[in-house]
Amino acid sequence: MGIREQLQGPIGYGLVAVIIVAAIAIAMTGGEKPTRRLTAGIYFLDLKTDKLFVVEDVNANAPTTAPSGGNDGVKAFVYSCGDCNDESTHFVGYIEKYSDEAMKAINDASLSFDERDKKRDVGRQVSKREDVKWIQAKSDEGQALVKEAMSRCKGGQIRPCEPTKPMEKK
Repeated sequence: MGIREQLQGPIGYGLVAVIIVAAIAIAMTGGEKPTRRLTAGIYFLDLKTDKLFVVEDVNANAPTTAPSGGNDGVKAFVYSCGDCNDESTHFVGYIEKYSDEAMKAINDASLSFDERDKKRDVGRQVSKREDVKWIQAKSDEGQALVKEAMSRCKGGQIRPCEPTKPMEKK
């Protein structure tokens, strides 16, 4: 059986269906390829100016140096109830920093990993952006604060947003 005969049978009908579906998909998206983006770091909030800034080191801990100077940069957990590519939908769910003791432990190479991890967990503090009052993250009040932030999208799905940059074309 030749190609012509095969295309007139079930294989041909399947091929035509695939081509039609692909054409519809291209027409619906305008023929544009989706923009691919790379994570550019993590969001921090400058407590002096109340403005977000990006730290490229995804392992950075807070407090850190803020653009306004001083150790006023705290980690910001940024979310959206819609599309993270639309920055107008972003909101800060809560902010985070570590106590001075926890920061010392995190940077103390003489401590075992378990000791550093335990002190870090105990010293992790969270707060609302609007009314900065630091509370231990593992406390009931800290857990309630995080839960409240996560339930902000009434009936919708909350999405964690990361700062991104377009991928460079090769």
